[in-house]
Formats: sequence, structure tokens, C-alpha cells
Amino acid sequence: LKAKAEEVARHIKNETALRERADKLASEAKEDRREREKAVAAMASLEAQLMTEQQSVSQLRYQLRERERRVQSLTQKCAQADSMLAAARKAGEAQRVELLG
Repeated sequence: LKAKAEEVARHIKNETALRERADKLASEAKEDRREREKAVAAMASLEAQLMTEQQSVSQLRYQLRERERRVQSLTQKCAQADSMLAAARKAGEAQRVELLG
């Protein structure tokens, strides 16, 4: 009878240890799920930020292209004005020489 009681006590002890281990694993799994959910939420937030940044970069690139076109246009206009000014100076010089000559 004593041996049977000891065996039952061992089984109860083993069962209690198994339950405690199962509870601990369940708790760890629950914490892991919370951490995973936090990581997924953080990743979604970072992806949204990335998309916003990509849109900003796209807008800035467009603005840069527009400004480059404007600079090119102004450079051409300046070159034309310089050419016209040089021609006017040359004509003025020729006229002055003619008047003085």
C-alpha cells in the first residue's frame, strides 16, 4: 500500500510539474504573440513612413526637374540677350566710327 501511495504521489508530482511547465510555455507563447504583434505594428508604421518619404522624394525630384528646365530656359534667354547686346554694341560702335569718321 505504501509503494502504491508513493507511486501515486510521484504521478501527482510529475503531473503538477508538467502542468506548471505547460502554464509557463503558454505564458511565454502569449508574450511572444504580444511581441510579434508589436513588431508587426511597428513594421506597418515604418512601411507607411517609407511610403510617405518616397512620395516626398518623388515630389522633390519633380520640382528639381522643373527648376532645371527653368534654369535651362533662363540660360538660353540670357545667351540670346548677350548675343543681342553684342550685336547692338557692334552696331553702335560701327555707327560711332561712321559719325566720327
